Amino acid sequence: MDVISLFPDHPDGLTVKECAGAIGKSEDRSRQILEELVLIKLLTPRKGESKGGSPATVYVPLARFADLLTVPVKPLDHAVDLTGDFTDRTDTLGGEGLSGQSYRESPTAADGGNS
Repeated sequence: MDVISLFPDHPDGLTVKECAGAIGKSEDRSRQILEELVLIKLLTPRKGESKGGSPATVYVPLARFADLLTVPVKPLDHAVDLTGDFTDRTDTLGGEGLSGQSYRESPTAADGGNS
């Protein structure tokens, strides 16, 4: 998962060296992880640009997963949901003739429950 989470910051792909530095693992372990992602057909290896030597392999998402892997995901902030103002929202329980209270208390005999 650590490697997959790197792709929003590296939409053009990752080299083994970049991956190793980012996840704090050795280049051998990073290469192994990237190759495993190639085997499950999530990434594909391509030759990168030469920087004075043999070009490094760049691992890029397959086209069908590129949008999914390279778009940053904004985590949900449920604290805002819990402290927000919900006066403009519909009461889905009330709309069906139910209330949250009916689930917390046993019905009385007058309401058709057992006494």
